[in-house]
Amino acid sequence: MRPTLLLCLVALPLLVGCKNFRLASGEDDHFIHLPEEINATPPPPTKPLLPATVGNSWVYQIVNAESGQERTTVAPPRIINGVSTVVLLNTQAGTPPREDLFQITNTTLAHVSSSGGNTTVNLKPPMPLVRFPLTLKDPLEWQGGVMIGKALVPSRGRSQLREVEQVTVPAGTFMAYRVDSALDTQLREGTSTFWTTRWFAEGIGIVKTRYMAHTPNQPDRVFSKELVSYTLKE
Repeated sequence: MRPTLLLCLVALPLLVGCKNFRLASGEDDHFIHLPEEINATPPPPTKPLLPATVGNSWVYQIVNAESGQERTTVAPPRIINGVSTVVLLNTQAGTPPREDLFQITNTTLAHVSSSGGNTTVNLKPPMPLVRFPLTLKDPLEWQGGVMIGKALVPSRGRSQLREVEQVTVPAGTFMAYRVDSALDTQLREGTSTFWTTRWFAEGIGIVKTRYMAHTPNQPDRVFSKELVSYTLKE
């Protein structure tokens, strides 16, 4: 599995194709900083971080990519290993739909899989992103594999709730819970690391996402998407 293809599927399955991009200088240059010391705990949300009612939808603008906008819609849930799984259907004009699957329980919000084209990338077991009740203390450590077709790629991951930040996107300004995660995969070329930062606004969902990939002997690649509009049925 080539690192570029894995980035497309794990980090940003919504793109038609992947190219190399450099992150412009600015305040977000070092948006992943897991080692920093954490001193405060944010207030717990009173509404879901990812509203999962079937029919909820969000429109995102893709930044630093050749694509334009993407619509994400909550499809009917699936039962995977006995757990109800949220299905997010991602569509762009002229491309086949792609899926992102998450499991939300009383204790965690976890990423299950991403699909693009004819390939599905499964995280085995699902990789937890957020622990309930929310805490800023120890990061969530994950060890398992990334299943690509019939191949299992050994992987390690970690996620941590950073803080509540004010985020401005085309849809407006939101107070959002920032969750940083990193996934290390053992590819033929060596260890590749894929970073993701998601900003969850309670009762709204993901308002912004940043992705960065570092693979041996290649420039770092950065993509992002920002909320343009949303329709919630709950």
